[in-house]
Amino acid sequence: MNKLPDNWTWAELGELGTWYGGSTPSKKRPDFWENGTIPWLSPKDMGADRLTATQDLITESALRESSVRLIPANSVAIVIRSGILERKVPVAYVPFATTLNQDMKAVRPRDDVDPRWITWGLKAFERQILDTCRKTGTTVASLEVPWLMKFKLPIPHLSEQQRILADLEEHLSRLQVTMRALKDIESKGKQMRSQILGSAFSGQF
Repeated sequence: MNKLPDNWTWAELGELGTWYGGSTPSKKRPDFWENGTIPWLSPKDMGADRLTATQDLITESALRESSVRLIPANSVAIVIRSGILERKVPVAYVPFATTLNQDMKAVRPRDDVDPRWITWGLKAFERQILDTCRKTGTTVASLEVPWLMKFKLPIPHLSEQQRILADLEEHLSRLQVTMRALKDIESKGKQMRSQILGSAFSGQF
């Protein structure tokens, strides 16, 4: 492992908070799903770094009568079983209380760890997680949870985490603006190319 700055430590993921698993309330029980108000998070929701909602909602009956558990707000969700794990590890900060399906895990960090630190840390070490925690020889790609719990992240003091996170998210925000501008330029370039080709083959040159 790389040498850390003073007052930083390496900590296993399993030590960073309370971990939760997920399940799927029975689809044969309409009362578990119809007019639901409780978020139910699944891999299909994991398209952003910070989530704002889930596509599916379950009811209070599902929460009471099935094995699904409510995870407190300000957690970090990670996909542990999905074909997407062949190439990336979906991770997201979840600022609202939610439940999970069985292909995911979530951690509610302890008080001295910012959930965003875990979120971005898992993204920063994505390649290492895939190399060391992914199961082999399975039909669907998945992470070996005991190995994942042993994976270590560098942890500074909470105030240092928050200072770094503020700078990090500012840099990433600027990068996102630049990437959108480049995408717009690329789109306009394709339009211009089409127009030039059309002009060339219509006798306008």
